[in-house]
Order: sequence, then structure tokens, then C-alpha cells
Amino acid sequence: MDRQLILLFGMPRSGTTWIGKIFDSHPSVIYRHEPDSWKRMVAIPVISNSDEYEKYCRDITDYIEGLDTISLQPVVAKLPVFSKKTVGSIRYGFFRINVLLSMLLSRLFSKVKLPVISLVTPGKVKLMSMAWKSIESLGRLGVILKCNKRIKAIHIIRHPCGYISSVLSGESGGKFVCNTATSEDYAFFDELLKSPISKKYGLSIEKLENMQAIERLSWRWVLINEHAMSNTESERVFVLKYEDLCKKPVDVTKKMFEFTGLEWNEQTEKFLSNSTSKQSDAYYSVYKDPVKSSEKWKSKLESDEINAIRKIISGTIPGQLYEKDF
Repeated sequence: MDRQLILLFGMPRSGTTWIGKIFDSHPSVIYRHEPDSWKRMVAIPVISNSDEYEKYCRDITDYIEGLDTISLQPVVAKLPVFSKKTVGSIRYGFFRINVLLSMLLSRLFSKVKLPVISLVTPGKVKLMSMAWKSIESLGRLGVILKCNKRIKAIHIIRHPCGYISSVLSGESGGKFVCNTATSEDYAFFDELLKSPISKKYGLSIEKLENMQAIERLSWRWVLINEHAMSNTESERVFVLKYEDLCKKPVDVTKKMFEFTGLEWNEQTEKFLSNSTSKQSDAYYSVYKDPVKSSEKWKSKLESDEINAIRKIISGTIPGQLYEKDF
């Protein structure tokens, strides 16, 4: 891929969808929503060490090159959709109809997937940046960056209490496809324990199994975020505290755009205004009061749960970002 690729990587329930749509709102950005949740990166471990990057580069390059050819509606056209600078009104209108038909067919017939045409024609797509949003590949961030020096990344991190509270709320409400509780996903914990970070804290599956769910989720937050932070070069990664964006959406978005070489534009400004002034109670909605949403954990978690989380994350590298925010 010759053009710039922007990675928007974070843990689930960390504001990644809203941030993805902020970048999608830019007229010069092609957006891919969680392609690795649909087209799995089976050849690259979910927790990869950057010092072993060379053996993954061919597969990573092939995967990135294939991002242009994906036609699944949830990946290439998650609502809302936005116009692009190289697209005329007729093609944009046809694209919207294609998207809505694809969504309707998927709801009526779960096995029927109507491909979505590319909004931007192949001849012009090379002129645009691409943003890839992921909740699957934060543990691969270091190796992906090492395999392509032109990539820049936004590492999205949310307050551990906000992340844990949202995960628990989603599980109790049946919002997730997987039936296994996140705190009991020992297959993923086993992968996390392969990182040198876990050895630093003396963790093992046996120790995790003897913990409370809140404690295991706290360690999950620490291990994956610290692994990503320890495996990346600071000059190519913008570590974004989700709460900072919630408090100052325009100012922080301008900083992210400056970091990734994108100009400020009216379409993004309008989306930020709409997404922060409207209120939807839908679990995955991007239309919410951001400050209220980011602080909801304060009324959802008990004081002993908050103290347990704080005890685990205190002194860790990602935990240092939030030591004053309890």
C-alpha cells in the first residue's frame, strides 16, 4: 500500500467506534471498520512481539493490500456513511442505496450478504488515506508498525473502570456474540501470558483462575495495553485517552488529524457536533453525551470494585495514565 494507513486500535468498549467514524467523516479518508473481525489474521498471533516482526511481514503486507478489495457492508459501510472529495453526488446516492439494501437483506436473510460497491473508484482510491479500526489487533500493533514505516497509529485507551463497567453491562444485556464471559476467556489469557509483560507481574493461569472477575478484567486491561505500549515507537503512535476526547472533542480531534497529516474540514466538524449533541441509548451508538458516557462507571461500579481495579492497575505503565482519575 503506497498511501498512508492509519491504525485506530484499542480494546473493545473503549470508544473505538466513535473514533473510527470521526476519521471516516474526513473527506480524504477511506474507512475500514474491524476488517480483522471478519477476515481473520490467522497467520499473526493476537499477541505478537515486535522483535519477531520479520517473520510476519509478508502476511501483514498481503492483509493490508487486501483491505481495498473487501466488500462486506459491516466493514466498508457501517452507518453513518460520509461523502468523499473524489465522489460525485450520483455515485454517493447509489452507494447509500446499495448500503441500505445490503443491511436490509442481512436482517431478513442472515445468510444473504449483498456486496457493497466501493464508494471511491479504483483510480482515485490511491489518492486517499485509509483508516483501519480494530478491537482485535491491539496486541499486533508493534509488529504491524515495524513491517511498514509509513503507518501511523492511534492507540485508544479508556479508563479501566469505564472499560470493565461497559463490558459487564454488555454481557448482562446479551450484547456480545460470544457466550463466554470476557473474564473467563482463558484461551485469550493464555495468549496474553506469552507476552514478557505477564512474567513481569508473575501471573499464571492458575493465579488468574483464583481471582474475581473484576480482577481478571483489570489484568486483561493492563496486559494488552502495556504490551502494545512496550512494543511501539512513540513518534509513530498517538496514545489517546478516550476521556480527553470526550471532554474536548474538537481540540483532540484536531491533534489526531495533525498527527496523521489530515486537514481540518467542515464535514468532521459537523459530525462531532451531531454525535455529541444527540443522545441515543443504543449500546453501540456513536450519538451520545461523551462526558456522561465516559463517566457512567462511577454510578455502575461499587466502591470495593473500584478499589480492586485501582489496586491492580496502580504502578503499571497504562495505569500511570489514570492514577489521578479515580
